[in-house]
Amino acid sequence: MEARAGALYAVLSVARLREMGSIPIGIVLLNPIQDQLYVRFRRDFSKFADEEAVEVLEGLAEWITTRALEEGATRVFGTLLDSFSNHIRIDDPCRLAEPSDWAEAVDRLFIDIIMPPGSSTPAGTRLPS
Repeated sequence: MEARAGALYAVLSVARLREMGSIPIGIVLLNPIQDQLYVRFRRDFSKFADEEAVEVLEGLAEWITTRALEEGATRVFGTLLDSFSNHIRIDDPCRLAEPSDWAEAVDRLFIDIIMPPGSSTPAGTRLPS
C-alpha cells in the first residue's frame, strides 16, 4: 500500500450468525506518513456474541496493534483489507483529510460510526500503535 498525504480509515464489523447484515465493532485509522495505526474498538461484545467469540473479539484490537508495531502500520492496514471477509469484515477504506490530532480523529470516527445507538458514552477502547 502506497503512503500518501491524508488519512485512510476502515470500519471492522462482525457478521451476524443467523441474521442478515453485520455489527460494526471498530475503526482502524492509518497515518501513512508516520506509518502509524490508530485502533478503536467497542467493548460490549457480550451483548451480541457468545463467550468464545467475545474472547476473539477482545483480542483483535491488541493483535492488530501488535502487528502494526512489528510489521508497520501501512503493511498491516493493507493486510487487513486483503484478509478479512467471512465472520469479521472490513469495509473498503475511506479517505479523510489529514487530522491535526490523530487520536481525536479516531475517537470522532468511533463515536460517529461505531458507538452503540442510545448510548451517551463510547463503548470502546483506544489502542494507538
